[in-house]
Amino acid sequence: MLGRGITLFVALSLLAAGCGSSDNGRSESAGQSGALEFVANPSTVTVGANTWLSWSGRDATSCQASGGWTGERPASGGFRTPPLTQTTTYTLNCTGPGRGSRARVKVVVSGATGTADGAPQVSLRSQAGSIPSNGSTVLEWTAPTAGQCTASGGWSGKKPNRGSQRITGLTADSTFTLSCDGPGGTGIAMTQVMLQRATLRWAGSNVDNLAAFRILWGKSADQPEHQITVSDPNARERAIDLPGSGTYYFILATLDASSKELGRSNTASKLLPP
Repeated sequence: MLGRGITLFVALSLLAAGCGSSDNGRSESAGQSGALEFVANPSTVTVGANTWLSWSGRDATSCQASGGWTGERPASGGFRTPPLTQTTTYTLNCTGPGRGSRARVKVVVSGATGTADGAPQVSLRSQAGSIPSNGSTVLEWTAPTAGQCTASGGWSGKKPNRGSQRITGLTADSTFTLSCDGPGGTGIAMTQVMLQRATLRWAGSNVDNLAAFRILWGKSADQPEHQITVSDPNARERAIDLPGSGTYYFILATLDASSKELGRSNTASKLLPP
């Protein structure tokens, strides 16, 4: 078998996933540091709009959803929420060999000019949820009762309380933050733009006669339509540029010197929002 049960990990977003605020669309995590990355994009929506949830559990075998959603989920994947009418917290509990991790994100539904504590309500969204490497998107934001806003993360500088800006030249998944000051405090919004790229990582394999790897990938979970051969048996990572939005599936196969398959990994997936 392939590495006695080797797990293929597909990066969904930034791998250095520290603990963040559950109010801004990035995960508030418990358990092993960096074991579970969970992101809402966008993290602030208007009444009746939906958002994309994407997650990746390192070494996880299964996940369970609770809070604003329910049911069993794969170790990595994506989910489009139904139209939202109230601020909702989504929780994800993932388990793997000998360990578990939990993360949650809060999606704020804006329907008023301010928040409960008097801070201005800030809305920030990207016209495109995913783009090609070195591609571009337009960020749009509003903060009606704010005076001045400050950008950070993937952009910077002072911003007016409403506007739009084209972002170009992105070479990595990027999170954009906007902090806006008002009479009652500071409101914050974040949004993430994902590259149309999957970074596959896998652990070492103890398969005899291992000479190379084959990556099968595409939009079919059962029969991925594309193949890539990795000729270095010591390789542990490969990045693949993807042709657009949608759900992509990945399988890693081990090969001997005659290119005969010795075994296959689990099926990993990545969802790219439009």
